[in-house]
Amino acid sequence: MMKRTHIYIIIVILLCLSALALINNAIYLSMQRNIAYLIFQNKMEVYEGASRQLESTSQMLSAVQTAPEPWNHGPYLVVSIAEHYLWYKQEGKVIFKAPVATGSEKTLVRLGNQQTWRFDTPRGRMVVQDKQEDPIWVPPDWHYVEQSRLKGVTLFHLDYGKTLTLSDASVVSVVGYNVVRRQPNGATQILTASEKKEIILDGMLVIPPLGTTARRYKGVLGPYSLELGDGYAIHGTDQPESIGHSVSHGCVRMYNEDITKLFKLVKIGTPVYIY
Repeated sequence: MMKRTHIYIIIVILLCLSALALINNAIYLSMQRNIAYLIFQNKMEVYEGASRQLESTSQMLSAVQTAPEPWNHGPYLVVSIAEHYLWYKQEGKVIFKAPVATGSEKTLVRLGNQQTWRFDTPRGRMVVQDKQEDPIWVPPDWHYVEQSRLKGVTLFHLDYGKTLTLSDASVVSVVGYNVVRRQPNGATQILTASEKKEIILDGMLVIPPLGTTARRYKGVLGPYSLELGDGYAIHGTDQPESIGHSVSHGCVRMYNEDITKLFKLVKIGTPVYIY
């Protein structure tokens, strides 16, 4: 009788343990479903939020690009990137208009340090911050990267206090505001540069430091320039064949005769709307 009772107790214990295991498994599955549901909900919320943000950004960009320029009591400039045209207006009336060249929208990547430049004309509202007569162009680093690739040569960044020894034993360095080449016999030569006539020595295109005469190009920007800030400007050009095309590195180019007329009309502080 006692043995039978023990058997019953063992059976009851086993049944309880099985029931507990089933309950535990059911709780685990329920928790897994809840967790999966929460993850799904969270992902859906993130996805929906991102979608709303992307849609909002697209709508804003579309509005900026397609909206007509705002009415203004004073004179203002309008530049259409798509039409490659510029208008100088006041109260909706066109005072002056001319064709222009705008950014190429190309991307240049400098290998090694992975530096990237995007050549877009910025859209939005800007202001004429300054006016320059006979502007001097100071080539950015991307100019030398482009030229080195076109000419199939390497780059050498010449800094103040740094020297470049050439195959003929001459030494190139910065003396004052000039890039100077000194021969072994002591003779010196001031090296100059201009657009498409950069300093190339022993198969290396030299990047002069900022502030040196070798990094100041005359005539590239035409006779006049309207400065918009952040390196952008409306200016003339030594490449009149580029007008009417998307070929610049972000600036708005004009025929020299057109920028000469516009320069006399526009004052510092004039709003510029680019779309």
